[in-house]
Amino acid sequence: MTKAPCWNEIFPEFKSTWQYAYKATLEHYAVLLPTSLLYGLSLFAGDISSFLVDKKSDAYFMVALAGAILSMAFNIGIARMGFQLEEKKPVSTLMLFGYGRFILPLIALNLILGGPLFIIGLWVLSVAPYFFPLAVVAGVYFFVRLGLFSYFLAIAPPATGKFLASFGALYLSLRQSFHATHGWFIFLLLLMIAEFALLILGALLLGIGLIWAVPFTLFANTHVFRRISERSLVK
Repeated sequence: MTKAPCWNEIFPEFKSTWQYAYKATLEHYAVLLPTSLLYGLSLFAGDISSFLVDKKSDAYFMVALAGAILSMAFNIGIARMGFQLEEKKPVSTLMLFGYGRFILPLIALNLILGGPLFIIGLWVLSVAPYFFPLAVVAGVYFFVRLGLFSYFLAIAPPATGKFLASFGALYLSLRQSFHATHGWFIFLLLLMIAEFALLILGALLLGIGLIWAVPFTLFANTHVFRRISERSLVK
């Protein structure tokens, strides 16, 4: 596994990642145009629907929820596309829809993990609010450490369509991400903040900026995944 960067190596590593993503985006953004628009629509479905329906309505909630679920599954397809392009292989927007079997496991995992964490957060906020910032920090820490799970899932052997098999593959990918990102928290946190800002900026530019922002973040994450994991698997 690649050694994590020291403090004085974080900026050069960040610069290297940004340069790789910039060159790869210049080369492939046209191929990924439909993918970028679809992914952007799923990612900001709730915000887009707010122009048409009231944010307090059931319709808004359903659209936002559907977009969040779709974007989670799309993340895996986008990761697979990144690997394909890196290996000079053809890609198709239809690859976004190739991981639908993980939608139910993703929902189940979010309920299993997110439900108790949400309840604990509410309890901390009401009983001991001064501990709430610590809960937020813990949430951010695990979010960053588990953030590469979709890339591990994209290179994993295809799971069968059965729920338990797909759930097991998803659980293993989370373990692999947590294992591989040891020592990389600060770098990945800074990268995620920069990528989030780039996606927000792309969305604010009437969505047109997503044509660049989505491929850019894809190639940045692909590069980082290769650097820190070297396809190492948790036994």
